[in-house]
Amino acid sequence: MLRKLLNRLVPAGRAAEGTSPHAARETADRLVAEGNRAEKAGDWKEACERYRRAVAATPGYARAHLNFGIGLEATGRAEEAIAAYEAALAVEPDNPFAHYNLGKLLFTRGVTEPAEAHLRAALQHRPAFPEAQIVLANLLDARGDAAGAAAALEVAIRQRPDDFGAWFRYGLVLRKLRRDAEAESALKRAVSLDPANADAHAALADLYQVRSDLPAAALHLEAVLKQRPDWADALYNYGYALMNMHRFDEAEAAFGRAIAIHPDHALAYRVRANVLHRAGRIGEFLELCRAGRAHAPERFEFESYELFALNFVDGVSADEHFARHKAFGERLEKAFPARFAPFMNDRDPNRRLRIGYISGEFSYHPVSLFLIPLIERGDRSMFEVTCYPVADVTVTLFDGSYHDVDSSEIAFKIAAIEAFKTGFMKEKQKKYKYNVFNTDKSVVQFDLERLAEATK
Repeated sequence: MLRKLLNRLVPAGRAAEGTSPHAARETADRLVAEGNRAEKAGDWKEACERYRRAVAATPGYARAHLNFGIGLEATGRAEEAIAAYEAALAVEPDNPFAHYNLGKLLFTRGVTEPAEAHLRAALQHRPAFPEAQIVLANLLDARGDAAGAAAALEVAIRQRPDDFGAWFRYGLVLRKLRRDAEAESALKRAVSLDPANADAHAALADLYQVRSDLPAAALHLEAVLKQRPDWADALYNYGYALMNMHRFDEAEAAFGRAIAIHPDHALAYRVRANVLHRAGRIGEFLELCRAGRAHAPERFEFESYELFALNFVDGVSADEHFARHKAFGERLEKAFPARFAPFMNDRDPNRRLRIGYISGEFSYHPVSLFLIPLIERGDRSMFEVTCYPVADVTVTLFDGSYHDVDSSEIAFKIAAIEAFKTGFMKEKQKKYKYNVFNTDKSVVQFDLERLAEATK
């Protein structure tokens, strides 16, 4: 398409010395045509040589500089390509194609302000230029102006209703604007234009997962995997959807394929372990935890899962289990710096010790069931125990980054969980309230900022 448009551009130029302008123009046009044929055949080196000779024949011919810039850019010589596009604009300042190519190249190199100026100049001189609208939309989206990007894409779609890229990008931008119904329509239109495009199916799958329409999400993830069967993240998302549809055997198989493709996929290990544990396949669960530890020794959760599962394994004595927990705790303590300064409390070993437990699982949950005997059998003359359930906490997200493919609902959920775990205790000055169940079954309200004082 762009080549056909370029062929309409025939400005006047200055011929090389000793050659008439008409003959020089004919020579340059012949060399550009030969370069176009070499370009179509995939021989960019030969194409560049033809374009270079066209520029030498007519240094004042914008078309020659423009084609030379395209060839240089295709061969990775970006700085020379920029110079060629600038030379074309020096000859013809209103050339929309030179502005477009220069703006696009500058954008890919992260030089956004000049890039935007050139793209807008291209549109000023050629309003019906959907390619420029799409690149401008990408630039605005990267800058965080999703509304501006959507407006540019709407113009591009009006000018070229069957452009897959415009519809796909439009759907992604609409999702950022939380216009999900319109985003769904745009992404469906993109899929109808390119049914084999894995990224479009992945975007629709993510939208349906957010909506909890798991059958629709799974259907599109199957389409993704048909095109890209080795996409580990898609396999992970597919397995996650299947798991929540209670299709556990298929989910476990999907997670297994993700791990086989990407042995360091920690999330696939974690959720596959969960599926195996639900199915009571404790032996396989323990093997998977050990494999996860081998592939990601810096991550502690696999050993934590393993230690928990040993509660269900015959032949592991309480002493052995305790020794494993103790060794794990010592390694964990060495790996992470202390989060709190030591309490300046009474060091008398005979005093009554006050212990506080914090968990979001102080409900009908295995953690609570395991903890009950510990609390019940504690020597009340030596210990005072308080449990703090984490509940009814509201968290506001102020900022974040987004990736068109990798930013799925699952990824955001996991990020939120990890961020909460990391930041919860750091935000002690926030006056979040918790129900505190004392050993006498009374209920007391505590501020989190008083937690340290309450547990001295």
